[in-house]
This record gives sequence, C-alpha cells and structure tokens, in this order.
Amino acid sequence: MEVLDKAEKDRRESTRQNLMVSFNMLSNSLSQGLSNPQTLKRVVLMSLGIFGAFHFSKVFITTATARVLGRFGKPVLVRETSKIHTSNPFLIPFIYGRKFYTNNIMR
Repeated sequence: MEVLDKAEKDRRESTRQNLMVSFNMLSNSLSQGLSNPQTLKRVVLMSLGIFGAFHFSKVFITTATARVLGRFGKPVLVRETSKIHTSNPFLIPFIYGRKFYTNNIMR
C-alpha cells in the first residue's frame, strides 16, 4: 500500500512540475514576443486580418445566399392576394380559371 501511495505521490509531483515548466516556457515566450515591437506589430496585423477575413466572408456568403435564393423564388415581402380586380364582371370566371390553372396545373 505504501508503494502505491509513494508512486501516486511521485506521479502528482511530476505532473505539477511539468505544468510549472510549461507555464514558465509560455510566459517567457509571451514576454519575449511582446517586448519585440516587430513581432507585436505582426501579431496585431495578423489578428486584424483574420478578424476581417472572417467577417467579410460571412457577409459575402449571406449576400450570395440571399441573391441565389432570390432568383429561385418569390421575394420575402411579396404576398399573394386572392382578391380579383376587374371592372368587367363577365371576366371574373376566366380570371378564376386562369388563376386555378397557374396555381394547380402549371406546377
């Protein structure tokens, strides 16, 4: 039992030391990168470029999708009305017939 406790204690200590070494290396790299103005400028410009490219492609894809879908269907704000507008009452059966034909048979 003591052997297992000792092995577990050693494993925990080595894991803690590995984490400490990793964080020390990371902090040293960051401090060196931030102390060099050329590297800092490069990091800022790359970050801005990636940010801009992401948002530009997002807007482009949204606009392209709206245009493609707009070509295939009716615009979103156009509503179909069932009201018939005519001043000649004798044309009403023909207008209803044409509407029935275009809505049900032409599909």
